Amino acid sequence: MPLATVSRTWRLKYYDAMFELGRFSYIEYALNRRRLIRFFSKLNADELWTYGVYGPAALLGFRGRGRYFIRSESDLGILVNYYEGMRYWAKYLKDILEWPAYKLYRKDLESSLRSATVTANSKYMAQRVRECLHISATVEYPIVDITHLRERLDSLPADDKWVVFVGDSNWKGLNLVEQIAESLPSVEFRIFSRFIEKDCQIKNVLWSPWQRESWRIYQAARLVIVPSQCEEAYGKVARESFLLGKKLLVSRVGGLPEAVDFDPQYIVDDFRSRVTWCNAIQQILLKQHCAS
Repeated sequence: MPLATVSRTWRLKYYDAMFELGRFSYIEYALNRRRLIRFFSKLNADELWTYGVYGPAALLGFRGRGRYFIRSESDLGILVNYYEGMRYWAKYLKDILEWPAYKLYRKDLESSLRSATVTANSKYMAQRVRECLHISATVEYPIVDITHLRERLDSLPADDKWVVFVGDSNWKGLNLVEQIAESLPSVEFRIFSRFIEKDCQIKNVLWSPWQRESWRIYQAARLVIVPSQCEEAYGKVARESFLLGKKLLVSRVGGLPEAVDFDPQYIVDDFRSRVTWCNAIQQILLKQHCAS
């Protein structure tokens, strides 16, 4: 939330003098744990809303009601290595190095959440909370303003010639999308990434900057693909595409099937297979061609 949008009746409080270690988030948690507990023990408020790696320490220190939000597998302390090659082994060594700090984090997570209200962003994640922590969680779906999206799309000419993917990591399926694009050279792909500053065409892939206004993504979409390899908690892109009636394919993993109301025509079962994705994409594009 931009600071300019915060209500004037709210007060901002900062904690500083923190140890910052970049990618070593669990070691960072262990080093800052006592400082965070002390900070939140002195915080005069009725309720604390929190999530993320510092959440458990904040809840342990806070004396009022606590609410913890679960929006991804990392919020449950689930460690998975989605990298390949040398990056896989680098992540593997990093996890070994962080293991003692990770165990402390998991202990704090389980302890702090037993006295808090836990809110998940899908029924799937609520189920994972029960499985991992033996705690019940309420469900609050992400807000989707589909009326606004439809109004913007209806007011503009369609530019829907691309197979669209939104993401910039392998656990979202980026490496798989690159393999699919290489296997389907006659199909135009468009990848929206946070790491791209301006449009860049490489062979049959147009790399584009991240869009704050999501209707721009769907305006460009002939087909939206969500090939996540991780336990995607819900998938806002999948839900928006589904409600807009866009052609759509999602992995059968995590909460993505829930985002498309478990409709099998949108779900790729063998979601780790490049060949399966290529076949599914070609079938949809062929039907579109025949219909036109």
